[in-house]
Amino acid sequence: MGVESVDVRITYGPVMFPCHWGIDYRGIKELATNGRDFGNVEDANEFMLRHANEEMGGRIRINSWNYMTVEGLEEVLGKGTCMKCLGVDFDGKVKLPAFLQEFSGKKYLEML
Repeated sequence: MGVESVDVRITYGPVMFPCHWGIDYRGIKELATNGRDFGNVEDANEFMLRHANEEMGGRIRINSWNYMTVEGLEEVLGKGTCMKCLGVDFDGKVKLPAFLQEFSGKKYLEML
């Protein structure tokens, strides 16, 4: 298609750890971040930009790489959403939507 360069935007944070409660990974080596704990999204963005450009081997240039921040995810998904795969502590409680609260008689689903 003649594309020479792109800007990448990921609408989730950098997944650093396998999730055994939802998304199934065979292992940590399968993740692009390979289990690195970046400490912040900016460091993850910088790492992935370098990594992706090396992987492309000059076929296409990636100008920028940006993951959504944890704060941005909380704004969209709500506080208390499990983000353990992003390295965020999680109390093991998932707030159920209203129809499931009514059905189950419970406000939260305990994951631990």
